[in-house]
Amino acid sequence: MSLIEYVHGGHVHHRRVRVLSEHLAALMPPDARLLDVGCGDGLLASLIEQKRPDVELRGIDVLIREQTHIPVERFDGQTIPYTKASFDVVMFNWLRVLLIGRTS
Repeated sequence: MSLIEYVHGGHVHHRRVRVLSEHLAALMPPDARLLDVGCGDGLLASLIEQKRPDVELRGIDVLIREQTHIPVERFDGQTIPYTKASFDVVMFNWLRVLLIGRTS
């Protein structure tokens, strides 16, 4: 692991997730059902849940990691595996970073 990867992973990324979770938790309606699309390990949603225990959350991702902070279900990348109106809030936070510059 390079010094840049160490600093980014250990400091920048965790601070960014913590700050973002504080802002998003404040925006959630009471007793919201939250779906985190492209959630990775679910750290962001987990921090929101810690701040807002009234929020019920699920995560979906195309790659299921061995260890996750929230329940994560497999997602084919095209069809969300839930019926309409299953959630009050849907997050696409890190997914947009991966899609920038794609042309298909």
